[in-house]
Amino acid sequence: MIAALMFAGASASGAAAAQAGPQTLRLAPLQIMCFRAPCPWGEMAIRPVDALDTPHPLYRGPLPRLQARPGDAAVIRRAWQRRTCLIIRGSVEGASLRVFRILDRC
Repeated sequence: MIAALMFAGASASGAAAAQAGPQTLRLAPLQIMCFRAPCPWGEMAIRPVDALDTPHPLYRGPLPRLQARPGDAAVIRRAWQRRTCLIIRGSVEGASLRVFRILDRC
């Protein structure tokens, strides 16, 4: 229940951030410590690069629907499957990730 409320809060802040336009985002595993199961350790998440210390990502879970060039989409899918990190310029728009370009690997 608490996790659902925390995630709902993240969705609300994510909606506000998505309306702000493109930003520099980090796509990476959560890497949080848990005391009880179920634990989302390693679950992929999307966060603004300048807000990495917040416990509330803009998005977490399975790969969102991508709006990206085919080459960028392939790189993002591969990183998501392998649970590696990417820095992109883009925005979270509802259940979609709009990608303007991939900036770097982390």
